Amino acid sequence: RLDAACFHARNHKVALSALAAVTLILSCVSIVSVSSADGPSAKVLDEILPPVDGDPMNSPHESGVLLNPTEISKQSYPGYPQCQDRLAWMQQNWNSTDALYQKYHSAGVDGSVNSILNYLNQHGLYCPTADDANRKPIHGVSIGGWLVLEPWIVPSLFEQFDPADNVVDMWKFCEVLGPAECQRQLNHHYDTFLTLEDVTSLAEGGINHVRIPVGYWIMGDIRAGEPWVPGALAYLQRAMHWFKKYDIKVLFDLHCAPGSQNGFDNSGRKGEIHWADPSVDSSGNTFYPNIDRSLTVIEGLVSLFSLEPFQGTVKYIELVNEAFITIPIDVVKSFYTRGYEAVRRLDPTIGIVIGDSFRFGAWQDFMYPPNYNHVYIDTHIYQVFDTYRLSMTTAQHIDQTCNTNLPEVAVAPLSTIVGEFCGAMNDCAQWLNGYGSGARYDGTFASAPNPAIGSCVGYNDTSNKDVWTPSYKADLRRYVEAQMDAYESGSAMGWFFWNFKTERAPQWNYLLGVEMGWIPKPASNKRSRAPRSEEVLLDSPPQTSNNTASAVPTGAF
Repeated sequence: RLDAACFHARNHKVALSALAAVTLILSCVSIVSVSSADGPSAKVLDEILPPVDGDPMNSPHESGVLLNPTEISKQSYPGYPQCQDRLAWMQQNWNSTDALYQKYHSAGVDGSVNSILNYLNQHGLYCPTADDANRKPIHGVSIGGWLVLEPWIVPSLFEQFDPADNVVDMWKFCEVLGPAECQRQLNHHYDTFLTLEDVTSLAEGGINHVRIPVGYWIMGDIRAGEPWVPGALAYLQRAMHWFKKYDIKVLFDLHCAPGSQNGFDNSGRKGEIHWADPSVDSSGNTFYPNIDRSLTVIEGLVSLFSLEPFQGTVKYIELVNEAFITIPIDVVKSFYTRGYEAVRRLDPTIGIVIGDSFRFGAWQDFMYPPNYNHVYIDTHIYQVFDTYRLSMTTAQHIDQTCNTNLPEVAVAPLSTIVGEFCGAMNDCAQWLNGYGSGARYDGTFASAPNPAIGSCVGYNDTSNKDVWTPSYKADLRRYVEAQMDAYESGSAMGWFFWNFKTERAPQWNYLLGVEMGWIPKPASNKRSRAPRSEEVLLDSPPQTSNNTASAVPTGAF
């Protein structure tokens, strides 16, 4: 097996339940037991699912031979030839009898490849996605710091202020500058931070998707008391022509919701969370004004960009980024179902992405087909926001990745998009934890004081040869490549690296990583791969995170 560094797990992720872990282990045993392209281990499959009369998916053998011996292995999944057999059988037989239809339809199968893969993965019949499942994995980057400012991505814009002004976010940026100067500076930033040259480089590097964070003011709805200025939409439309030119698909992400959905600076306004504040109308009915306003923004984006010349370029819409875990889940779920209905009235095919809201395991039996189609769950995986993970060696990062995160994203209830990950293994990037804040790694983060784990000197300066050694860059490449591979596993859809560029945070800068050689070019040109879950699980089953006390990072994106 090729050696590989694996991806870092974000501290809010929820580990597989014991039952799911056992199911996954069983499925991995069945995968490892395959000795040819003829099919899976019948004995293990029989143990996973109770027999159903006339259903070879539960009793897939007759005298040890698969009941569907058709010649379907020519496009089999690499390393998992039995998956193509299962997929083909399900496509042919899922509704062939009343009993089979009732069984599979009630479990969300509608005959589509995605619904069948979801069913197989949910029942421990682990099947990675591949080109023969009618899609290519997402190889994407986020265009963060462009239309939504974040101080750590573009610190040069925030260094002009007196620290006493406490310009910690985009709201304060515009409020302190005033509308005219804010407009002037933002127009220059919009014009220069993302360029055609950048998009060309991304395309040449094999990037096939971009995730674009936007604020709720993008469509021009700016109300009294809000410091936002218009103008971003024109630059977004210009960029959309660039992405269309290179056939790069787009995911729009409502990164900033009215009232702030998480209180982070990346929501546009740092501080209190008011997105889900309720109101009562004259009839005594409860409603949520900021949530309603969010839906209007989503409808505006879909209405505009589902038309020519952009039709087909926008592939996904993410209803909201990182709604905080303290918002009642029923409120979040209601927003997601309303958002689905609103988008489907405008576009029947666009993918709808729901964020995990810092509770990845809370979405069982939610928005499944056939009632909901083309729905995906977004999770963000970082390993830099608590001292436990910051103390890990590279080998420990690999161990946690392979034993916890890969199995999670591979068999999640809804197909997973890893909407954010990076190459960093420390939080040394300037202001990563907020404007003016230090780092946990070197003990300078005042909000959570702790002894220094190490020094941050040199990590943000790629000319520092004491830190940026060939060995360190090799570790970065192994780490990034393994993440890429892991996030394409099972029913996972692929990944978006955060971010396409930064000013002073090298490990978060995709274009710089390609230039320096620690990100592969193209993205598919990986030298190594993450150990598949069955390879890992035979040695040690998935483990729950050892640091649940710090479930949500202070600096999230």
